[in-house]
Amino acid sequence: LGTGIPKHFLDNIPAELPEKDLDFFFAGQSTYHAPNLSPPMNVNHRRRLMAEAIENKPNGVLIRSKGFTQGIEPKDYYATMARAKVAPCPSGAELPDTFRLFEALELGCVPIADEITEKVNKGEDFAGYWTWFFGEEPPFPVIRDYGNLRGWIDDCVENYPDLNNKCQAWWYQQKWKLKDDIYTEQHITVVIPVSPIKSHPA
Repeated sequence: LGTGIPKHFLDNIPAELPEKDLDFFFAGQSTYHAPNLSPPMNVNHRRRLMAEAIENKPNGVLIRSKGFTQGIEPKDYYATMARAKVAPCPSGAELPDTFRLFEALELGCVPIADEITEKVNKGEDFAGYWTWFFGEEPPFPVIRDYGNLRGWIDDCVENYPDLNNKCQAWWYQQKWKLKDDIYTEQHITVVIPVSPIKSHPA
C-alpha cells in the first residue's frame, strides 16, 4: 500500500489548487549532522545531497528544518507544495517510500522519487523499487544521483503542464486499480503490527 498521505492531509490542503508559479518545493530535514542541536541530530544523508543540489536554484522554495514536524505549519506546507510544479522526494530512512511522494501526487506536482536509502551503504540497493511497487514504470522521474537533480527539475518544468497532467491521470488510475483489487479480492488478510516497546499500550 505504501506510506500514503498523513492523516492530517485532508484537513490542511487548500480548498482549490492555486496556480503553479513555483518550479519546485521541499521543506524538511536536510542536514546530515547537526551537533549544535539539542540533542545532536543525524539526518538522512540523501536529504543533504538533495538540498545541496537545489540550494540557491531560482524560482523554488527550499526550507530546512531542525527535525520531523519542526518546520512550517501543515497548512503553509501544503499551500506552498500546491504551488510547485515539481517536488523532490528523497527516500525514507529504511525504504525509498515516503509520504512526500503521495502528497505531491495529490497536489498535482511531479514527484522526483528516490530509489536509494542509507542502507545502500550496507549492501542493500533498491534499484527498480518504484517500478516494482506500482507494477509498472511510473511517469515521474526516479533518481539515483542528486548531482542530476537540477537537470531533472528543469526537464519537468519545461514539460509543464503536460507531464503534471500525465502524472495526475496515471495516479487516478492507480487509485481506482487499488480500489478494484480490494473489492474483487475473495480473501483478505489483515495484519496488525504491534510494538515491542513496553511503554506502548498492549
